[in-house]
Amino acid sequence: MRKKLVLTLSICSIISFNSYAFNESPTTDKVQNTSTQTNKISPINMQNLHKLAISLKDESFPNKILAYSDYFIGKPYDTEIGTNLIIWDKNRDKNELINLETFDCFSYIEMVIALAEIKEPNADSVKFKEQLAEALAKIMFPSDDISYVNRNHFMDEWLKNNSKYLTMENVFANLPYAKVKTAMINKAGLLETQINNYIKDNVSKDECFSFGEKYHQIKSIKPFKSDISYISFTDFLDHEQELTKQLVNKTQLNSESFRQDEFKDETAERIKIREQRRMSKNSLGSSFLNDAVYLMVMTMDNSKLLELTKSEHNIAHVGFVFTKNDKLYFRHATPVGPKKIVEVSLEEYATGKKESKIFTGFTLFSLEQKNNPLNK
Repeated sequence: MRKKLVLTLSICSIISFNSYAFNESPTTDKVQNTSTQTNKISPINMQNLHKLAISLKDESFPNKILAYSDYFIGKPYDTEIGTNLIIWDKNRDKNELINLETFDCFSYIEMVIALAEIKEPNADSVKFKEQLAEALAKIMFPSDDISYVNRNHFMDEWLKNNSKYLTMENVFANLPYAKVKTAMINKAGLLETQINNYIKDNVSKDECFSFGEKYHQIKSIKPFKSDISYISFTDFLDHEQELTKQLVNKTQLNSESFRQDEFKDETAERIKIREQRRMSKNSLGSSFLNDAVYLMVMTMDNSKLLELTKSEHNIAHVGFVFTKNDKLYFRHATPVGPKKIVEVSLEEYATGKKESKIFTGFTLFSLEQKNNPLNK
């Protein structure tokens, strides 16, 4: 039996929909894996999700993000999504992109955002599923070419390509203690590694060459530079109180406006308005600030990944950050610990990561829907 070296570094969204299994020895004959796990939809789950979508029809985009992200809490983490996407690539059926049962951190945020982008959910459940498949495809792929190669595999390209539908601003970029994490992304090298690993484990020797030839266009993908501004976990904890207040109020974060005493002299009118906003109710009866939802992007520094994936990486993990009772909370699909979608305080999460030699910090992107939703 061949031994496997499995990379288990809590990395789930450096490259979306990719698992990390690397083999120490060459592969002998293999039987191709013809199973498909990409279409995981229980009827009751789809029925409940459809009802939720109808109930949220008139809610704001942030409220939808909060409601849908809450709906999936407890769903298990899936390490096979990368393999399943390559299997899906054979037929490229949009409907089979939908998986409501298991997630990695990247597929979690994409599913939630796709659902929130549906402006007018169809009353017919079958047509609603088609709406969801269409919305998900537009978020996952930058064009009508829905294929494994054309997938938004890296967070850098995901942010740029989805700016068509979302206004996303890095709210930590101008802080005086912000840093920049740079990586030279070699998408071709990484995809070749992923395809080769899939072939080793799933494709017979006779079919190996023809399978690999389907992906000859990978070689033409040029490397690109990725820069992301972030703050360290320690800096977040040192400035947590001030940052939280400004994030709750959606105050611009920069070197001029960032002062610890900014909120000490609030007028009575401003306090009243802030409280009214904070206690705004959605259709589910939960209490949260309607427009304070952020996309959390965690940065990393791990030279070993260059050897394993043939590409540098600067992003390790993603999820949603939101305010509740004037505190910040983090929802994400975690590959460690409970290995499921969870909600924790951002302070608790940052405290657990501040001594990490791999995970350097994080940033938050504001999330606002543009006037051209994916589905009207």
